Amino acid sequence: IVELHGDWEERLPAFKKALTFFAKISLRNADKIRAVANYLALKAQKYAPHKPYFLFPTFTDLDDFLAEKDIKFDNFILFVGRDNPVKGVKYLTGAFSKIEKDFPQFKLILVGEGLPEGKLSLEEVKERMKNCYCLVVPSLSEGLPRVILEAMALSKPVIASRVGGIPELVKDGKTGFLVEPGNSDDLAKKLRMILRDFSLAKVMGERGRKIIEEKFS
Repeated sequence: IVELHGDWEERLPAFKKALTFFAKISLRNADKIRAVANYLALKAQKYAPHKPYFLFPTFTDLDDFLAEKDIKFDNFILFVGRDNPVKGVKYLTGAFSKIEKDFPQFKLILVGEGLPEGKLSLEEVKERMKNCYCLVVPSLSEGLPRVILEAMALSKPVIASRVGGIPELVKDGKTGFLVEPGNSDDLAKKLRMILRDFSLAKVMGERGRKIIEEKFS
């Protein structure tokens, strides 16, 4: 069984040729192929079209997030990830610097290895997430980020890059906003839209939660 967890061509562009070579070999010799997002399954089918494919998102205990009742919308924007260029943290900090003078009551909180808040347990992440105003995922490449599932289960709107399997979760203008990867101006524009309209943020979060309740467990 071969698992497709992320985009092998986009994660490490410098090694695209070598990774694609090994991807072809492994996919063509697989008995079954598991993808965390439909985007990855379609990509793999170019090399191995007749294999059995299974969609199986990255596991997280969503019931624990869905059961959370004490949900607040405090004045902070949340990022959860690691300090790696592919996660696009610099584009988020760049976007926040463009809007912070207009929203002085809001803070940007960066959670993860190598970031100011550091690496936290799942319970600690949930504690931050249930109180945030929105989650931002500014990645340059992704499969199907677990943090988006968790945030949507907590009724939070999500602003995320239009890459990988993210558009399968974040419905632009409905459950959050999609932005062009690596574009701080676009990200700043979408942050302004959601920060100035709490009713929009709340409705988006409710729609996202409904998707998690209906399609994930």
